[in-house]
Amino acid sequence: ETISKGPSKGFADIVEYITEGPGGREVEYIPFKKFHPRSRTINAKKAPTYNEYTIVLRRVWVQQKHGSFPIRHELEIQSETLCAALRKMIVNCYQNIDLQSFPMKIMSPFCELFFYRHEIEALANDKTQTEDLRREMKLLHDFIRDNGHLSSIVKDYEKNIKEGRVMGDILWTIYPPNSLVVLKQGAIEECWICRNVSFMQTRTGASYWNVTGLRIGFDGVRPGLASQTYSIPMSGMQLCKISELDLIPIDHCKNWDETAASLLRRSLKLRSVLGDDLLGFRAQSYTGAAWDQDFRSYGLHHRFSSLLTIRQITGRFMVDFWQYIANHRRYYCTLEEFKKKPKKAKSKLPRGFYHAESDSDAEDVDAYELKAHSDPLQTEESGEETTSDKEDLVHLSKEVAETFHIKKEDVELLYPALVPGFGLGEKKWMWLRSDELQDVEWNTNAFGFLRLEHMTKGLIESLVKGHESGSVSFDDVIAGKGQGLIFLLHGEPGLGKTLTAGELSTAVDRVEERLNNIFELTKRWNAVSLLDEADVLLCKRNSAEMDRNAVVAVFLRKLEYFQGVLFLTTNRKEDFDDAFKSRIHVTITYPALSPDAQSAIWRNLINKNKLQTDDSWTDEVFSELGNLGLNGRTIKNLLRTAVAYGRAEAGRLSARHALAMIKTELSESSEDNHSLTQTEKVRAAQRKRALAALERIIGAGIGFIKQES
Repeated sequence: ETISKGPSKGFADIVEYITEGPGGREVEYIPFKKFHPRSRTINAKKAPTYNEYTIVLRRVWVQQKHGSFPIRHELEIQSETLCAALRKMIVNCYQNIDLQSFPMKIMSPFCELFFYRHEIEALANDKTQTEDLRREMKLLHDFIRDNGHLSSIVKDYEKNIKEGRVMGDILWTIYPPNSLVVLKQGAIEECWICRNVSFMQTRTGASYWNVTGLRIGFDGVRPGLASQTYSIPMSGMQLCKISELDLIPIDHCKNWDETAASLLRRSLKLRSVLGDDLLGFRAQSYTGAAWDQDFRSYGLHHRFSSLLTIRQITGRFMVDFWQYIANHRRYYCTLEEFKKKPKKAKSKLPRGFYHAESDSDAEDVDAYELKAHSDPLQTEESGEETTSDKEDLVHLSKEVAETFHIKKEDVELLYPALVPGFGLGEKKWMWLRSDELQDVEWNTNAFGFLRLEHMTKGLIESLVKGHESGSVSFDDVIAGKGQGLIFLLHGEPGLGKTLTAGELSTAVDRVEERLNNIFELTKRWNAVSLLDEADVLLCKRNSAEMDRNAVVAVFLRKLEYFQGVLFLTTNRKEDFDDAFKSRIHVTITYPALSPDAQSAIWRNLINKNKLQTDDSWTDEVFSELGNLGLNGRTIKNLLRTAVAYGRAEAGRLSARHALAMIKTELSESSEDNHSLTQTEKVRAAQRKRALAALERIIGAGIGFIKQES
């Protein structure tokens, strides 16, 4: 490429004075040393253009009815040779800065010159370069040294940075473009790529810095870079200790090695849970802080207080970014395409920034948004975006490293601090800390402890596994109907119906919406759904309850097209609407527990919880405990209270502690013998004999318990 001969003169400092009046806009160019803003009139002589100068510092003023004021300062570089050298040198610049146009314009406070001042000085003294380029580069170096605004910024920066401090009005100097910064805000810790620093003002005159960064995000389709903003109150000329800021450059971050190691562990965890495309899901155990929403803005007046109103929660969650976005249409995450439309520059700024009238309709005025032209990430030849056809984290990592000139391994530091998870206990979506996610330790023995006939348990397990494998192809006459597997578990309370499956939801409000959501989650996660106390939704229809009839009709229709595995539990099978009977594939009755089964439950609970017991727990005691006619839930509750009683008294669990709790519980349930059926009276007599036998075996020592008559 042939570069034409450059301008013949060096540096010019001028005022571009704009007068707006009834006749339109008129412009006058005045040497800065001769400029007096008051009582100016346009010179009738032809205005000079200053095109013959290599560098022109253009101070733009506007005169209106109510006065004159500066609106911007810009350095215009009119040498093609110097522009080409600067484009090659300045590889990192803030968002929306254009270095490709000619003449090149750099806006005050001349951030690009500040961050590359050493390279400019080195090139000005590099004797391997042409004399013209060294001369023009020296003009730029002299401008950095002599310009009052820029030279004072450099002086104050270099004076304080060695002590880890910076003045509040030049806070932008510690955030070079494309550098890595760490946000430490309460429980939130993230690493961002710094893309922009803006000086902002509110209507009331409060000033603050907005630092915009990029970290990995997900929009429901693909992973990418999401924009985050942190607001820092403007502290004027006060010195700030950099390491005490909430947004810290990694060069000033204490214990950076530990922080980086933690961020790398986060990336490994999230990729194992969500996959390389973030479209996956996995059940996780979680104990820690949880939020109802995600955050994109932090700090001053950005709902910062909500960061403090967190919940502490413990439970199992299904972590699933894709499903969360599918269920929350209002959630949005716009990924950066590395190409943005230009933004208008406004400039009510600290040192090096100049006054502009604020937009009266805007809540906040962007007082330092570097003037936008075109995207520096856009290729000069094609003008197309730097994008990849691949949409996974591996290719994103390569693309980000190349685009923002960071190490590929540093991209692994950019994963989000929060991810969405569906609480299997609360049936609610929450935002969880990525670092606290743990793999679930599944209790594979729970089904084995269920006191149910071996053949029945084997049947349930085989049917569920067969349905999940999809090995049986069997469709209805109407495609899509009847492809689910529906169990009905019925029996008395406390016999283990709910233990057979894991609870998912019992909500009855907004029935159709909730059922759609539940069945959608069941299908995506290949889960087993449980509708506990199903008689609430499946009871017989009658002409007097039209709302209840509508609920039953909705559920019937949803069951027709349900394709997963569903367990229904009930204590009142006889109350089911007849239409449901043909939709249930397997009906399993839970009989009352036999004495041997009850004894086994007592033993299993004591052994499973590794309780410290004395030698009073003999085979004879367990045998008589099995004759009390109790269900599994009651046995568990009695044993829990007996453990607390034993710890308070002696530390070890004795059979007499259990007997005390049993007698207390059963004395209340036996006060109204007249309302019992004949079967219940026989059971009560058997329980009374078992209690007498237990007292004889265990002995006295519980006289404070009310004796049964």
